[in-house]
Amino acid sequence: MIPLYTFTGTGNCRVLADELCRLLPGGQVFSMTEPASLPPEGIQAAALVFPVYYGGLPRAVFRFLRDFQAPTGVPLFAVAAYAYHPGAALVQVRDALARRGLSLAGGYCLQTPQTFQPGKTPAAPEQSAALWRVLREKKIPALAEEIRGVLAGERTAPPFPCGSAEGREKNRAFRILLPRLCKDFTANDRCLSCGRCAVFCPTENIRIRDGRPSWGGDCELCFACLSACPAHAIAWRGQGGEPRPFLHPDYRPPSKIARLRRRRRAAASAEPGKRREADR
Repeated sequence: MIPLYTFTGTGNCRVLADELCRLLPGGQVFSMTEPASLPPEGIQAAALVFPVYYGGLPRAVFRFLRDFQAPTGVPLFAVAAYAYHPGAALVQVRDALARRGLSLAGGYCLQTPQTFQPGKTPAAPEQSAALWRVLREKKIPALAEEIRGVLAGERTAPPFPCGSAEGREKNRAFRILLPRLCKDFTANDRCLSCGRCAVFCPTENIRIRDGRPSWGGDCELCFACLSACPAHAIAWRGQGGEPRPFLHPDYRPPSKIARLRRRRRAAASAEPGKRREADR
């Protein structure tokens, strides 16, 4: 078995993990926001698939890594999905694992379509589709072959990419500011009260109150809510979802019932403990 742990907002990383899962023997995909301990036996390897947010890791990935456990000697791989630059994400993963006495067998970066970014024009749908064709036909199969080769002892993982100090500091500042930044979402009169924004929120940070979305303090600023809104009713600091930002067409977020069931199963098997705050 090869578990692949992923965090996703607009679907890039979940679909990437699903594609890798098909190509790796015994692959199975899990969500980082619903963590469960790795089984102590029978694990051939494990992979972490995550997006790069503002120069580094999302808070949710830091939280996952703070509690991550793996059997001794199991090879661990990290895959950073980025739109502009991978920043310090892989170095942050390496350092977080090292604090738990773990090490990476390989770290990789894959460019995925640009999602909503304030002040930037979203990529055209045909550009996003073309990039995903390349990922599916060439880059993801090549990555899976690389991982299989490393596991078989036939290949050596490529040199670990360096992370910039600038990316690390940018990401740290971003995570500190997040509680304030997430207060700048609004929904206008076009809101349908459909709840689609809450369904797509990866941290379950949105509640529908009086027919409108209300954002809490656990936002990742992934803009999945804005991208998923069918009425273009959601904006952040006045910037909305027209033209429609990228939302992977193959991504289907788990239902609330499925999330609740998985959470109950994880709670029944996990050790008692309080959820730790993100790395500052």
